[in-house]
Amino acid sequence: MSVLEQQYRLARRSGPSHGSARAPLFPTVMWVGISDKPFLAPLAPETPTGSVISRIERTLRGLSFHRTNLVRRAPLDAHGRLRYPTREEMARGADALVLELQHVQPRIVVTLGAAVSKTVVEDVAQSGRFTGLGGSFRYSPRRGNNFLVLPVHHPSFILIYRRRKLRQYIRAICAWLGEIATCSFQGAPG
Repeated sequence: MSVLEQQYRLARRSGPSHGSARAPLFPTVMWVGISDKPFLAPLAPETPTGSVISRIERTLRGLSFHRTNLVRRAPLDAHGRLRYPTREEMARGADALVLELQHVQPRIVVTLGAAVSKTVVEDVAQSGRFTGLGGSFRYSPRRGNNFLVLPVHHPSFILIYRRRKLRQYIRAICAWLGEIATCSFQGAPG
């Protein structure tokens, strides 16, 4: 039995997530990124990126979530510092992601950053050429095989280069995901 199957059996025994009696067993939204913390869960809440994702998740009702990395191990340079993954490393990650998508069966895959978005849109979802994210937060989904892909800016990019626009970023993602579920901004700091 795979780790994912074990997690879902445990989830079934412990009840629905987010306190909703109608929360689905399988996640509605899958976040796909590249995490630089090899000893933490993918996109862990204690990281800056995971913290932003957690803020978004707290504002949404009626959705369940799953977090994963495109590249399974953080790529490090000769000095042990994080580096961007190569195209080959991302292609190998895409193969593993296809299997994970079959197990998780999300309705929406939110890709974090241009590199991950390009790989998922072009190689996994095979929904045409990815041309970038642009400067605004007007995100538009792409049709995948059995899911939608929503490419968004990486939360770390927002935190470093556009911090004053963090609330606008969160609202843009919630507005789009709000088509699926009720989005509440009460208590969302920022």
